[in-house]
Amino acid sequence: MFCSHAPSLRILRTALDEAGIDYLLCRSQQQALELTVGGECSLLIADFALPEAGELVRLASLLPPPQKPVVLAVAEEYPGTGEAFQSGANRILYSPLASAQVRDALQEILLNCRKRAHRDSHKSGSAKSTRFASFTKSARLAKFSSLTKNDRRAAERSGIKTLVYLELETGTLPAIGVDLSEQGLAVQAPEPIPARARMPFRCLLPGTGHTLRGLADVIWTDAQGRAGMFFSHLPPSSRKLLKQWLTRGSAHTADAVRVLLPPESVALFS
Repeated sequence: MFCSHAPSLRILRTALDEAGIDYLLCRSQQQALELTVGGECSLLIADFALPEAGELVRLASLLPPPQKPVVLAVAEEYPGTGEAFQSGANRILYSPLASAQVRDALQEILLNCRKRAHRDSHKSGSAKSTRFASFTKSARLAKFSSLTKNDRRAAERSGIKTLVYLELETGTLPAIGVDLSEQGLAVQAPEPIPARARMPFRCLLPGTGHTLRGLADVIWTDAQGRAGMFFSHLPPSSRKLLKQWLTRGSAHTADAVRVLLPPESVALFS
């Protein structure tokens, strides 16, 4: 949860407890981003009364389906809901919150998860997956984290994305690192990234507690917020951390240059 409004938090906590959903209150946008992009968040509740909530939800909506959380946006009625609707939230919870409204939203999410797990069990045909089909009302649909276990495993197989912070002249822009190699990284941001050389950045290395820091040249960018960045300077400590991470097999080093190339419709900067 990314919320600081005490009355809303009381209602949210009660509803989450009743639904059997584990939750964590994030004290900052960075904490919420790191949990979401790190694949540790199946449900994201963001209060749009906080100025950073919109950017948080837009970034979460860019994640691939196995890693992308269900997003509930807390917002005042129109025109306050305008940004929330455009951010990619799955459902709006109108402020001031009502207990029944939150309970209904959570039950709908749990039911949808059960239906998806049921479909997956038929597709796979495995006994392990089929157990999802036998959930009953008395079991309270189990915990949300259990219902999404298979999704998180799929995310691990497809490669967890990482969080990148780009230092622009206008401030810090969070983005999702979709590919990382020894030469650079490809990113997806919620807004277009300006073309410039020696852009300061920091990047969380997936599966570690380490942060990669350095400078990178933006070699291509497009209107959808995608960009390819070539490392122009990495301190020795960051270079060592990156090589160790790549050696552990966390990335496909054979595609090190390819991941930086733009789509066919986008040209490299000369």
